[in-house]
Amino acid sequence: MKLFKSGKSKSYGLINLGNIRITQKLTGLLIGLLIGFIIIGAAYYKVLDTQSQAAAVSNKMTEFENGIHEVQVDLLNARRSESE
Repeated sequence: MKLFKSGKSKSYGLINLGNIRITQKLTGLLIGLLIGFIIIGAAYYKVLDTQSQAAAVSNKMTEFENGIHEVQVDLLNARRSESE
């Protein structure tokens, strides 16, 4: 009595998965997962870097806006002192 079918194993592309041992399959899977985590980590780092750059630009814009506001207040005070 045969428990497994004998015959040709399935071949996917260039790799015949029937001839690969389970340890090699698991190693390949773990390497794939590791590469995936590295890619996700790199993307997360890029997001954090972009976010910090955006915060720096936002701070510069706020400082510039405050400077403009101070100039407007000074101009209004100058006009007021001229009219007196």
